[in-house]
Amino acid sequence: MAFRLQPGEPVAEAIRRVVAEQVDNAVAQLEGRGEADRDAAVHDARKSLKKARAAVRLARFDLGDEVRMSENAVLRDAGRRLSGVRDAEVLLQTLAKVAADERLAVPPEAVARLRIALEQRRDRLHAQAHDAAGESEAAAAELRALRERVASWPLEDAGFASAGRGLRRIHERGAAAMDAAVGPDADDEAWHEWRKRVKDLWYSVRILEPVSPRLLGGLVAEASELSDLLGDHNDLAVLSEAVEEHRAVLEPEEAAALAAAVHRRAGELRLRAVPLGLRLYAESPKALARRVRAYWTAMVTEAAVEALDPG
Repeated sequence: MAFRLQPGEPVAEAIRRVVAEQVDNAVAQLEGRGEADRDAAVHDARKSLKKARAAVRLARFDLGDEVRMSENAVLRDAGRRLSGVRDAEVLLQTLAKVAADERLAVPPEAVARLRIALEQRRDRLHAQAHDAAGESEAAAAELRALRERVASWPLEDAGFASAGRGLRRIHERGAAAMDAAVGPDADDEAWHEWRKRVKDLWYSVRILEPVSPRLLGGLVAEASELSDLLGDHNDLAVLSEAVEEHRAVLEPEEAAALAAAVHRRAGELRLRAVPLGLRLYAESPKALARRVRAYWTAMVTEAAVEALDPG
């Protein structure tokens, strides 16, 4: 089923179903029952775990702190077990994008030297991943145990009250993260934190979008676009660290040129991200929750009217 509310589905049951489906998909990928390519399977599993965590955050007030924190930790730790090879491949892709941008004028020799170093790093991680298949097995075992617990989670709110409070908290955290990211003392970590909070909002509104698809669709689209921009920015931050880490294989002027190119490209992404963020967080968290609650009430009322008069 889709990563969204279904017609007539109580919110509590939607959260339970969404989490179960995402965990099921992650386990399937880790057990070789999903993507044929191992790296793609790991990437898909990690994405499913992020979706499940966002759903848990949306239901935080219905779920309760104890269950939310413990289950979120399981999902988080499982995702961390799966990092490595995929991140190394993304690093190479990011370098290729920087090299292909003619405006940045990156020396080809510098790109070639750094690419070799990053390919060697990726290949080492590949070898380690094959030798440490137990990490995926351990993650799958933890997720299977969580999947069994989902049915007994204390989710009871069939309406929008708890989800509305969860949405408000998610929006509040995102707005605060944006303020920190665009502040004078912000660093790459602040921008990465903002990206995580934008993803939470994106996934949460995707679940709720059927409440009013036409009116929430724009919010989903802008959150998706901003998430992608901030993801590219984070990839550049990781590439910047790689340039510093591999300075020994580069000439000083090559390292400086690469660092400058990455810095310029990251700056461009930050400039594009800010207006998106201003629109995404234009209304207050309270106003957003109140607006979506009104959409929910309208949806429920419309369903009741149609039940009384199907014609």
